[in-house]
Amino acid sequence: MATVSDSMSADASNIAATEIPDQGPPPALPLSHPPLDRPLRLRVHQSDSGSQVIAAGGALDTAGADEFADVLRRRIDTTADRMVVDFSAVSFLTTAGVVALLEAGWRAQRRGIALVLVTGNRVVDRLLELMEVTERFVRAPTVASALATTAGPSTEVPRPR
Repeated sequence: MATVSDSMSADASNIAATEIPDQGPPPALPLSHPPLDRPLRLRVHQSDSGSQVIAAGGALDTAGADEFADVLRRRIDTTADRMVVDFSAVSFLTTAGVVALLEAGWRAQRRGIALVLVTGNRVVDRLLELMEVTERFVRAPTVASALATTAGPSTEVPRPR
């Protein structure tokens, strides 16, 4: 059995309390969710050529994915030959938004409608790459070029699981 000698306990009592200087609050952690002031915004209009254009902006997260999917479904049912989905103003995208887009691609293909994505947005492009679905869509850099493209409906969009 070990015993503590008097000299050790005397040394321990001589240690002065050290103050740690206040360094302020800890650094902020990066956001793992979209800012609350950027909810999903959807704007739908018909071009002069009769194509449907859906412009999405803000955060396309899990909460907004259902609304986004509903808008896509309704517009596919009323589109004659082409639908353009503009993601250039999307600031946050989750896999739920991409799944809604994959479903829309499948529905458009079945109806013979060309679905063209306007991306050019790193947030969107990166997630499409990570999910390995980039090649499943016809993409264009602007809405004008998407409306001018002669691409037909994609034949590479598989049935959603």
